[in-house]
Amino acid sequence: SSPSVWPSSHVVMRRAVRALGRRHAVSVRGALGGIDTTPWVTTSQIESRLRHAARDLQQGWRSSTLEQRVTRFFADSHFRSPTPIQAQCLPLAIGGRDLIAISPTGSGKTMAFMLPALWHVAAARDEAPNLRGPLGLVLAPTRELVRQLHGVVRPLTASLDCTVAAAYGGQGSAPPRRLDLLIGTPSRVLELCMAEPDADAGRA
Repeated sequence: SSPSVWPSSHVVMRRAVRALGRRHAVSVRGALGGIDTTPWVTTSQIESRLRHAARDLQQGWRSSTLEQRVTRFFADSHFRSPTPIQAQCLPLAIGGRDLIAISPTGSGKTMAFMLPALWHVAAARDEAPNLRGPLGLVLAPTRELVRQLHGVVRPLTASLDCTVAAAYGGQGSAPPRRLDLLIGTPSRVLELCMAEPDADAGRA
């Protein structure tokens, strides 16, 4: 198993994790398998854990740059520290677990699932650079929410060298043929699937 990597002493970090759980009532339930559910409470801890995850991909130099791209996003967006829902979701989602996260509006849920999603998308794109895609799919019930998600995620996709498009009713053009992440309403995504039967969306 991978060794624990802490940005400060082990004791101090464990206290921070316990404090996060008590203060924000963060709890985890379900079939977790062998995933370490310890929240990632600082950006340096996120970077350390992602460095180990990139090594596990065993894709040579291409995967070794993944955590560097996330670090670039943190610097460019002035991302200081994860919110409680992000701290708890990141180790689970990066580890490949399905999850349902419940948290108040404005608590950072979008980045809690978009950062892991784009991490996996970027890794898949590095592995298969010629794949048409999309490699990731996000569904939202309304065009307003699709546009909101698209706006939030664009800086992250830029840092990770991924392409993203929004799909909703009333658009005059289809998404680009080579695409990493598609964010859309269910009806519009269904229309695109029917109009583009040869789209390679198996990974999504």
